[in-house]
Amino acid sequence: MNVNQQEWVTLLRNGDEKGFERIFSYYFSRLISFAKAYVYIQEEAADIAQNVLMTLWDKRSQLDPNTNLTGFLLTLTKNRCIDYLRHVKLSHDYETVVQEHWQYAHLDMIALEDFLPENIVWNDLEKIVRNAIRQLPEECREVFLLHRTQHLKYAEIANQLGVSVKTVEYRMSKTLSLLRKELKDYYVLIFFFFPHLFR
Repeated sequence: MNVNQQEWVTLLRNGDEKGFERIFSYYFSRLISFAKAYVYIQEEAADIAQNVLMTLWDKRSQLDPNTNLTGFLLTLTKNRCIDYLRHVKLSHDYETVVQEHWQYAHLDMIALEDFLPENIVWNDLEKIVRNAIRQLPEECREVFLLHRTQHLKYAEIANQLGVSVKTVEYRMSKTLSLLRKELKDYYVLIFFFFPHLFR
């Protein structure tokens, strides 16, 4: 990560509001992506991310100068997501929340509970993701890269490749399934450091 976390922790400990704004701006969308991977609902994920960042500000004076800021925020977000999922599971809303993601919901919860931020291997993660993408079948990799890196819509991809939109949709669905399996050990982190990968 190209941020000086110790510098940011110092700004927080000093109560620097401008510094906190920079931190908020950097982490907010990432924490939303991370949380949404588990709670599924954009509004709930945004609430969790905002709550986590405000907790950071409230606890700024208690931070150790050597705090791993990213690990600290991921731990807070993880705990908020687990609390939310446990609450929802006990309510009548559970089926509604997970119905579109039922095949992943159980896996997601297990991965989240097992996730330990202190075990993050920062420098290797991007290499692992790129390698997983390289291993995709050619037709899947082509569609994935056109959609994720060139931001083409399905209809544009279909037109460029001379296939139907349904074919593009099928290849993207297959791609995401393959990546989920290949990256299962890093599943939690993918949504933080590569927030657009599974959108």
